Amino acid sequence: MKLDVTWVAPKLWIGSQAQPGPHLREAGFQVLVLCAQEWQPPEEEFPGVRVHHAPFDDSAKGLTEREAKIAHRAAQKTIGHLLYGQRCLVTCMAGRNRSGLVLALALAGVSGLTPKKAGEQVRAVRPNALTNTTFCDHLAQTKVVRANVGCELCDAKILTRRHHEDLEFWVADCKQCRVPMAVYRPHGLRPSHRTHERMALSLLEVSDRLRPGQKVKLTDDMKTEPRHFHMHARPA
Repeated sequence: MKLDVTWVAPKLWIGSQAQPGPHLREAGFQVLVLCAQEWQPPEEEFPGVRVHHAPFDDSAKGLTEREAKIAHRAAQKTIGHLLYGQRCLVTCMAGRNRSGLVLALALAGVSGLTPKKAGEQVRAVRPNALTNTTFCDHLAQTKVVRANVGCELCDAKILTRRHHEDLEFWVADCKQCRVPMAVYRPHGLRPSHRTHERMALSLLEVSDRLRPGQKVKLTDDMKTEPRHFHMHARPA
């Protein structure tokens, strides 16, 4: 069965109405978030998948206080699963507004992006998402979403010179040792092989640009924050 889903960030997908059956589990999804008020099938109809019910309306009048709480609670639950490395699919009827709102809030929580910027990233990969301007206004008015794990790297504050930044990782000068450091955005220790290779290549390119010809070695001892994957380019 072909699924109407779009990859947004590591382990995080957006999609339209999820059909009951084994299809989601067979596609590798472990978590399903149902945001459509009018489509809330029970969890047992999705064998092997954890289901979160977060029903609210897609209205041009905007979110009620109750609906905003539902959306933010669903985002925090999604963040929790992402931190454990689980593959999450956030859905509504068309995979546009309600799913886009919850997914943008979750993306902000694990990536350090502002909710507004996270919403822009959602629209960049799924152009018909977040057409509800009141939802966009809500993202713009929400200043920050925290994963509440007490991790400085999750905050992603710009404390030193930043050399590279994308949805998967960023590269900056380490504030302790002042050598280039690549930081995996999601909290955890398991970047994919492809992401690990991209981080290493970017780190080597930055090091060569800063100190041409100097030999470096990449290390991932992570003494300062052992719960969040990052790597340094140190002099060999």
